[in-house]
Amino acid sequence: MLRRADNVSIRFQKFLFRSKGRAWLRVGRKEYPGGSISQEAYLKEELQQHQKPILMMAIDNRRYWWFQDRFYWENDNLDGDDVHALLQTRNQRERQRIDRARAMVAMGEEPRTRERGTYRTTSNSSCGYEIRGDVECVAPPRSCSLTTLFR
Repeated sequence: MLRRADNVSIRFQKFLFRSKGRAWLRVGRKEYPGGSISQEAYLKEELQQHQKPILMMAIDNRRYWWFQDRFYWENDNLDGDDVHALLQTRNQRERQRIDRARAMVAMGEEPRTRERGTYRTTSNSSCGYEIRGDVECVAPPRSCSLTTLFR
């Protein structure tokens, strides 16, 4: 399972009098040192993580990934292509959800709630129900309910 890790950050610390440094991964309140790396290589990885997930470190049974300025962890031994595919589909679903919500707001509709096989709308229509097809919407008599109308 791939999960977003909001409590993870990274920093680069250059060694004194050397061309290399160390990247530190902070998870919660603990910091974990990475290997010795040049500042150029670190900056290259920082740019590369915008295009593809970078495996940062494995801590206990979790593997931490860096992708598009966010951190994720997983414990299923996924490779970079798997992580990329999962995150791209997650982003697409979220984008579609936002687009649908914006379209509904633009049309002046309110979200519909599902109620026992019928769609109940919260708008001020004549009967309060949306009926699909070539059927005219007629308010039911006060003495009957929708469940008796559709038997």
